[in-house]
Amino acid sequence: MSEKKTEYRPLPKTSRAIFKKFNNTLSEYLVQQFEIKISHIVTNSFFLDIATPVKWLSDEHMHVIMQMLWRRRGSFLQKERIVMFDPYFTKIITSKWPAFNEAEDNLDFDWGTNIVAYITGKSRGKNLKLELGRDGDMVYTPMNWGTNHWVGLCINLRTSNVTILDSFITENPTEAHVDVQMTPILKSLPYILEQYVGYTVYQISEGVRFYSWNRVEGIYHNKRGGDCVPCAAKFMEMHCNGDGKEEMSLITDRFVDKIRKQYAMDWYEEFVGDYRVANEAI
Repeated sequence: MSEKKTEYRPLPKTSRAIFKKFNNTLSEYLVQQFEIKISHIVTNSFFLDIATPVKWLSDEHMHVIMQMLWRRRGSFLQKERIVMFDPYFTKIITSKWPAFNEAEDNLDFDWGTNIVAYITGKSRGKNLKLELGRDGDMVYTPMNWGTNHWVGLCINLRTSNVTILDSFITENPTEAHVDVQMTPILKSLPYILEQYVGYTVYQISEGVRFYSWNRVEGIYHNKRGGDCVPCAAKFMEMHCNGDGKEEMSLITDRFVDKIRKQYAMDWYEEFVGDYRVANEAI
């Protein structure tokens, strides 16, 4: 895990001059490829997409940001019993939900090796072997709602509740809308946790185990669209640091533009290195 930058900067002060040099250098070699430390092959354009306002970002972009945040903040967060997961945690659960919902024995459903690895912390190449319930009881993870909108989730195992950090509430304005998106997570987690680590804190109604949800109101609203990946990531970054509604309401479109630029430079430094050195021999 990277330890060189653990300083927390909720709203970045990005140098225009430094970003201009970064942007110009990468723009000269857009198709230059790098195999980064988490086994992805990416190009310079991948990082410039991150920096581009209202540019829709992919699952892979979200994966990289969550890995970067954990690499830089994980040593501190684990002391607070906090864990960060990449987007494939919620994606796998959602994809398997229809079969799980039809299963006769929900405690004997095969969620696959990836979900087992997330829950138990036992996976090849993972630096911190953290088991949920034993080593962590707060999970931050992104979730893609309907393939076109990202939110941040804070899953509190102690209270059986999921806090939703949403930058575009008008996309899913009612409780019914949110229930549709969240049901696979809320009704799967209690069974997954009991099955794989014996964790049995949950809510129950008519014999069905579940988690509840709440959505934070009054935070920054990204009306222009296209920025939900960096917004969800920044919300989770701030929330796990103890920042709440008041701090997240201070974000503006201008700050989101800065966040995107800073994330692009931070990710590049974390996974590729010095952009000048990486591109000087091309």
